[in-house]
Amino acid sequence: YPHFPRDLEAAGYKTYAGCAFTTPFLSLRGWYGTHRYHADAPAAEVVSAYRSWRRNRERTAAYLHLGDLHAPVTPPDQYVMQQDVDTNLPELGHISRYKTDFDVADPDHRYYREHKLRLHRAALDYVSDQLRPLLEDVGDDTLVIVTGDHGEGLWEHQGLDQQITDSRPNYC
Repeated sequence: YPHFPRDLEAAGYKTYAGCAFTTPFLSLRGWYGTHRYHADAPAAEVVSAYRSWRRNRERTAAYLHLGDLHAPVTPPDQYVMQQDVDTNLPELGHISRYKTDFDVADPDHRYYREHKLRLHRAALDYVSDQLRPLLEDVGDDTLVIVTGDHGEGLWEHQGLDQQITDSRPNYC
């Protein structure tokens, strides 16, 4: 929605977009007064760059697009350890395993899904820890939007997922 940052700038806000993922960066380029691309960088880098830009500015609006929950999911080791993720499982942080053959009755498949969920939880905990100080720091004169380009299904609705076009394919 290109009018969003333009309208905010007209209302006196300085606007910023920081993206850790290519697609939103290319889509948003030119919409915001300042935009930065952090090639697959962790949330800490994206948030830090925004905080540096925001310093000594009033009335800011930011769009921060974090990629930490986007495949490949690779949270810092301490978060992986806190969630007790089995890191020996192949391709755990990617989307290619069990594309269409996930079988909820198979204990190996259930084990894989459980640890994939733990890995995503580890990444979410990491992102939350990066955002908490930022959100505590911003004042009433700041609008911050933090989002991702999509979620990742974890075989909750596999039959329905197969009906949706996905270039990867990612039926999970």
